[in-house]
Amino acid sequence: MEESAASSTQSHPVRVDIEYCTVCNSKPQCVELSRLIEERVPGAQVTCKTGRRGTFEVQINETLVHSKLGSMAFPDYEAVVENVQAAAAGKPVNKVKEQPITDCVIQCHPRNNSKKYPTLTVRFNFKTQVHVMRVWDYAYRQARKSEWEIAARDRAWFKRRIENTEPVLGPIFDRDLRERVYRERFAG
Repeated sequence: MEESAASSTQSHPVRVDIEYCTVCNSKPQCVELSRLIEERVPGAQVTCKTGRRGTFEVQINETLVHSKLGSMAFPDYEAVVENVQAAAAGKPVNKVKEQPITDCVIQCHPRNNSKKYPTLTVRFNFKTQVHVMRVWDYAYRQARKSEWEIAARDRAWFKRRIENTEPVLGPIFDRDLRERVYRERFAG
């Protein structure tokens, strides 16, 4: 009976391999996760190594429990620690849930690793706001376009319009008619 109690508290060796992308600057997440695992499970061997582009994979005893390539998110650190604790107790490990994605982050380090330039971080918020964007040249032309401009561009329609208005407006431009109207209204 004492042997079974001793075997349940006995710690199994646990190896945690974390593969991260240097281009994506996932090293801080790897260091944070490894620190958390080493604090909570002191006997665990945690290694952070550079890997494929865009990856952040966590393997516990050569069993893949999380891949950022499949989920596009980092693992939930608490779930990883619980899995490591389960592996240390001799229990099987499971896939871990992802951290909720609240925003996307792009972190860039200058290539020369100079202290003069800070790490650049760009965040994309998922709470989108739609702003109507107009190309100003197009908007200007659309705002100024009148029915007369449209008609003037339609040559056949414009010709018909001139032919229909010429009999009405033609006499107004006749010099004899203008002089007669002037005499009747103002000279008389």
